[in-house]
Amino acid sequence: MLTRVPLNRVKPMTSLKTFSEWYLKVVGTLPLKAPTVDAIRVTTFMSEVIIYRDPPFQVDFVTLFPGQFIPPHYHPNVDSYDVNLTGNGEAIVSGRVWTKKVQAQPRVNLRIPVLAGAIHYGFTSEGSAFISMQKWKEGVPLSFLSEDWVDAPDWPLVGGVSVVAQGRNK
Repeated sequence: MLTRVPLNRVKPMTSLKTFSEWYLKVVGTLPLKAPTVDAIRVTTFMSEVIIYRDPPFQVDFVTLFPGQFIPPHYHPNVDSYDVNLTGNGEAIVSGRVWTKKVQAQPRVNLRIPVLAGAIHYGFTSEGSAFISMQKWKEGVPLSFLSEDWVDAPDWPLVGGVSVVAQGRNK
């Protein structure tokens, strides 16, 4: 059963763990707080919709298109907890394998931690959708995960350009 929690409770929170627990408790009653402009981004392998933004916190609804391999990369300016909503695949975060399977309800107790600088990658055969609950570093403007993206060192180049960079924001 979801309990109503006052929205102003998010302001004094400083821990991503505390924020993500609060958000998941009230997700059924929380009004969306999406930016009015620049809230949707589509790349060749994923889409992002910002559904909640109150700096330094943000929540993205992310879909990975079927048959996609997400190459090794990291996000330098944001810590996140990801919760799979639907679909399947595997995410490898700092060497740990997380299997994402279709669930009748999100397993809110299974938050995949992806800390700033953690190299991660994955694949999905049928597609996947998840929410990414984020805390951005102080002084960094909130943006999309696909914009706060650095290819992992030593990842192959095709024609002198990173395979990731070739597919983003076309």
